[in-house]
Amino acid sequence: MIAALSPADINYVETLSTLRYADRAKKIKNQAVINENPLDKMIRELKEENEKLRKALEAGGVIPSDGRPQMSEEEIKALEEKIRSQLLANQQLIGDSEQSWDEKKTHAVLIQEGNNEVTIKPGSDGAKTKVNGLPITGPRPLEHMDRIIFGSNHVYVFVNPAKPQAPEGTPNEITWEFAQKEVAQAKGFSTGLAGLTKEQQIAQEQILEVLPMVSEVNAVSEELNKYKSFEVVLISAAAQESTTNTKSDGGPQ
Repeated sequence: MIAALSPADINYVETLSTLRYADRAKKIKNQAVINENPLDKMIRELKEENEKLRKALEAGGVIPSDGRPQMSEEEIKALEEKIRSQLLANQQLIGDSEQSWDEKKTHAVLIQEGNNEVTIKPGSDGAKTKVNGLPITGPRPLEHMDRIIFGSNHVYVFVNPAKPQAPEGTPNEITWEFAQKEVAQAKGFSTGLAGLTKEQQIAQEQILEVLPMVSEVNAVSEELNKYKSFEVVLISAAAQESTTNTKSDGGPQ
């Protein structure tokens, strides 16, 4: 930074203010931080760990450390085996992470039979694919106008021109809201409007908005190995009042 000063006495106040600012500015210390994708960071850390493990194997299974007591031959062999296992596990994670989308399986596989029937099955273990709101765990025949959800927010409608007869109860127009209602029903939430108060209808609309967000958060948590899962839980007004009264009466907080 360059501070511009003036020798004129009429600029004395401005010059003094500039010098004070420059003095404060030169005391600021910046620390550069690498802004990297979480997946790239995980791959980099795994590669660094693999390099340490390889050096440990070359050194006879012992990772150098000051003040560490000598290990017996049996302990060294056990440590070498543990290092090899960790090395292979890390290499597998790196390989999976560095695969392109073309090399990985899609969420699901569609198989067309000779009788104009199409079957869908998961592309891999744990694939997040739903048909008409229900997760699929194995092969399932598709019918005209079936709703397929890949992941948490990609909804497709299956159309079979050779067999254009949709199952009974299928609406003429498939909307995003209809697909989300099916997911909510599969999770045990009631989505009918009959007999609901205005407040209950608003709560139902909010649930339908939140469910895809929760699914997306769970997918991100799983991808980053956070081992946390979230669910939408409804608490009745009576239960909320009971909890409030318990707290106000000096009960458990």
